[in-house]
Order: sequence, then C-alpha cells, then structure tokens
Amino acid sequence: MKTKLRILSVIALVVFFGGKTLAQEPDFLFEHPYPYPVPDDFMFTGAYLGEMPYTTSLEMGSGDGYLIAMSASINANLMETDTVARPPVVYKVSLEGNVVGELTLGHEGRFAFIYRLFDDPDDSRCFLAVGFIHDNDLHYNRILMSKFDYDLNLLWQEEVEMPEPHRRYIGYPNFIDHSGRILFSGVDSDNGFYGYPKYALISTNGEVETVMEYPHLVDVYLSQSVAFEYNDGSGDFGFVVTEIDEDALHDSIFLCRMNNDLELVGRRFIPSISDFNAYQYNMVLLSLSYATNCFSLSDGSVALIGDGYLSRENYQHEWDHNPVVGFFKLNQDGDIIAYASYGQGDFGYPNDSIKISQATGDMVGDDNLYITYSLGQPNGMGIDYTNCFVVVRLDSEGNVIWKRYWDRYYPVYGKKVYWPYYATATKDEGCLLTGFCYHSEQADPEIFMLKFFADGSLSVPEMETFVRPYAFYPNPAQSELHLSYSPDVQPARIEFYDLQGRLLQTQTQGLENIGLEGLASGQYLMKVTLKDGKTFTDKVVKE
Repeated sequence: MKTKLRILSVIALVVFFGGKTLAQEPDFLFEHPYPYPVPDDFMFTGAYLGEMPYTTSLEMGSGDGYLIAMSASINANLMETDTVARPPVVYKVSLEGNVVGELTLGHEGRFAFIYRLFDDPDDSRCFLAVGFIHDNDLHYNRILMSKFDYDLNLLWQEEVEMPEPHRRYIGYPNFIDHSGRILFSGVDSDNGFYGYPKYALISTNGEVETVMEYPHLVDVYLSQSVAFEYNDGSGDFGFVVTEIDEDALHDSIFLCRMNNDLELVGRRFIPSISDFNAYQYNMVLLSLSYATNCFSLSDGSVALIGDGYLSRENYQHEWDHNPVVGFFKLNQDGDIIAYASYGQGDFGYPNDSIKISQATGDMVGDDNLYITYSLGQPNGMGIDYTNCFVVVRLDSEGNVIWKRYWDRYYPVYGKKVYWPYYATATKDEGCLLTGFCYHSEQADPEIFMLKFFADGSLSVPEMETFVRPYAFYPNPAQSELHLSYSPDVQPARIEFYDLQGRLLQTQTQGLENIGLEGLASGQYLMKVTLKDGKTFTDKVVKE
C-alpha cells in the first residue's frame, strides 16, 4: 500500500511500539515528497554539501504502529539562519501507514536534529527522542533529549551541556545499556570525522555520568552505530575504529573493548582475509574499510558489517579493487572465524561500474541479521540497473538466507532511485527499511519506508512489481545473459517474448546462463517462472 502523509522534515527514525505478539504485521510502502524548496545542490557530487534527506530507523517494542522522527539534514554553515531552522517532528503511524498523531520538538528559530528514538526503560508507555540542537549565540551544539508518552504528549525536553573540554565532540546516541544509560560517541577533530574518539554515558534524564577520551587512538574514523554491549554478562562495551593511513592501500580497522567505566581494556587489529588461487585469480583479499554495524551474538562472538574491498591479483600480478559489503565474525578472542562479502557478483564478477553504498543492518531471531545496501551512485547517474538497493537476510555465519532487489522505473520520469539508510528488524521478524528516493531525471526527493515479511515476501501487488529474487546482467546484452538467484528460490523456466507478446525462446536447464544467439537485435520481454509458480517479467535489450 502506498501512503501519503504530511511531514515537516527529512530524517526518519522508524520505531515499532505497543504490546502485541509475533503475529505477522502488514507490509506497506510509504512515500512522501520533501516538503521544502529543493536546494540547488541536492544532487551532490561526492560530498554532502547542502540540504538533503537523511533517514535512520530502529525497532522499539511491538504493537499497533510506528513512531517516525523526521529532521532536515543540512550544511553546518547554514545552522544559524532562521530559514533552515526546521524543527524535528515525531509522527505516530498506524500499521497500515496512516498518521494518527504528531509532535514537534526543538525550539523555534534554532536548528535541531533527532538521531535516535528509544523505548523509555523506566516507563513502557513512554519514549525518548535524542539528538542535538544548535546554539546560535555560542556557535556549538548541545545534546537534545525529549520524553513523550504513547499519545505524543511532551513530558519534558532538556538541552544537555557537556563539560569542558568535551562540549563539541560528543553527540551520537548509540544504544541504552542494561542499566538504562545511553552510550554517546564522537570524535575530537576539526571536521567531526577524523581525530580521536570520545565516549560518554548519560542517564535517560540527561545527567552526564562518565566521559572518556582516547587521545592515543589518533587519526581514526568513527562511523555511527558501531558501538555495542557485549552479550557475555560482563557489562563491557565494544566499538570499532578505522585508523587512517594515507600511505597504505587500505586503512586499518580495530575492535576495541571498554569496561563499564569506559576504560579501554582491549584492542584487536582486524586483518584482511586472503584466499590463494580463488576465482581464477592468484590471490583474493577481503578487507573492511570501516564498520557500519556491530552485533554481539548469543555465543559471545561479534559480527561486523561494513564497507570494504575485494582485491584480486591475476596471474600477471595485476590488481583490481572493487567495493563490497563485508561480513566478519570474530570469536571472544578477536579471531576471525567466518567471513563473507556481498555486492560484487550481484551484477557481474567483477564489475567496476558497481558502486556499493554504505551498508546498514539489524539483528533478528536466532542471531540472524538483516543488511541493506545500494548498487550504484545515489545521483542516479550510470547504467539504470546499478541504481537499485538490496535487502539480505543472513545467518550468524554470514550465509545468505534470502536476497531481494528493489528496482523501480517509470516510463515518464525514468529511473526512481532509492537510497536506504537503515534496516530494522520488527517483532514479527520482518524487515523495515527507511531512506530517501527520487526520480533520476528530477530533483524531487521523497521519504520512504518499506516493510518486508520475514521470508522476504510482499503481499501488495504494487510492491511486488518492483521486487526481484534474482539479478540479471548485462543489460543490454550481446550473446549471453547471466542470472543470479536468491538461495530461497528455484527457477523453473525462462521465456523470451517480443513486444507483441509472441513467444520466441524457452529455456528450462542451466538457467544461470541464457544464450541469446537466436534473437535479433532489439527489445524483448524476459519472463522468469519459479518452481512455486510465481512469475516475473523484465525488459531485456539485445545488442
């Protein structure tokens, strides 16, 4: 179901709430146009220079709806002008995607931003919105914390002043620990990304309890959502940092451990994985550039998801380096015990035209993981089929359980590019995605939410039109077409029709490689039939 609603911002934090069991909740597609004048630099070119949509999501309980906190993401240089002081708004949305309440946060004339929504650990009927608010007079940000109830009544709102010298550098809320404290993170640097990390524990009523910095961890990149609490009863926290080395081929990534007082008690280098004589290459290396998510599994091990590279050396000692989404599983000693990569191979292997976006994910069920990533550049440039996003359910070893490709094309407007920022596991073990989208030939950004069932299925016909359990490449093709299928589906037959609907070719064996020699140059409809009877139709161009 496609639902439209009025919103006043562009960050979407999606939260599940209420009090139901594991009954399957409806799937839906929610989209809404960006409500503000579209800036000239919306179609960014490698740098986040101006105003643009940004989304993130997380599950909060179970029940009869969602909470969505939305903010505008803008250039920091514009924060001190009233024209961009767009307040964050929290919406209460039903399971069917209808707005049933809203709450505006922040203060008039000041820029505010909500990073995360949390269940209030002290009251199951209340919630916390945590982010930052800019002080136009003192020219720095304070932590903004707001508490509201199930009916969106604002109970209190506080600006938390960090003690010197930490005032400017701690602002991202990672999670609430077992004792009800929020772990915040930040980087002490001039640009907010590269420097040394700082962490703070702040109570849910805004009291700063502990602040710790690690100045000996220099020149690191600290991405968001990479801190976690160990699932071994110790109460320790883990975090991942990437040390920047401009002279090295790849940066160095470390898994760090700190105790309940935020004291560093362990630091382990995460090496690249090498495989010799693999895939017709002399050597293959899998490395992580930085982690985007970390999860403590039930056996005490840690799963890392992040952006990485698959580097291959051929027998002429020539290297090529391709971006991938990497998965590393580490035991309690920090040794890598399982690994995998995703992205390269979705549309060819290797393929330099595929650009993998930042991955994100969430845990579900018995140590299963959801991850999502984009193929292609967010500005919609390049070959159409690269600009889709992928949703994957993994087991605890990184094996793919199912994989779905979301790709949408309008004859009038051209490609519609979807850029997911966050995947959230819901209580029915489904997957909820949030992000922004727009037509590739127009600067018309929208917010979107998309809900999948636990088995990767969708019930709404409109949504099923844009989802495939397989990828095919290249398109256009010359003599052969290759298909890559999700492990949970079995293809039965592939047929090619001309645009008048006449059957020209059928293949029932070896459906990973389809010969096109018998077809003349032109456009065709490819019909894929699975063994369960489900069919999909795609347009293919034969050169």
